[in-house]
Amino acid sequence: MNTTMVIDMTKTVNNRTAKFYMDRVMEHVNELGLTTAGEDFPPVKSPVDEAGFGNLLTVGTAPNHDVEWIRRPEFACEKGYKPVYDIIEDYNDIVKKLIQYAEEKNTINLRYGGKVTFHDGFIKVGIEIVTYDELYKIARKL
Repeated sequence: MNTTMVIDMTKTVNNRTAKFYMDRVMEHVNELGLTTAGEDFPPVKSPVDEAGFGNLLTVGTAPNHDVEWIRRPEFACEKGYKPVYDIIEDYNDIVKKLIQYAEEKNTINLRYGGKVTFHDGFIKVGIEIVTYDELYKIARKL
């Protein structure tokens, strides 16, 4: 899967503007069933909701969550993460890329509209997190 991206919030006017656009992006993330650092297992020290003006969001760059954030913008450049989208100017491209990322993930859509996504160490069923050990115990009882 080659759909990683960086969402740049360094050009937003202030924290309020950054928060507004970030909230819109996160609505799409949640609708698509993607995992977010600080909201989904495993726990992290700095959840995504701490991100703001001058920070970056990353999609598909971390092993444990689909969406993470970076305090220091130079870090993304050092790691070679790309493409880099501006959260305001490239908003529509970001949404398209999120949809593409979600479609390329190992995802199963359930009849009732829920989604099952497979991650390193856990499975997300709708909004619930199930470890592979728990899934094995459930499957054994079927």
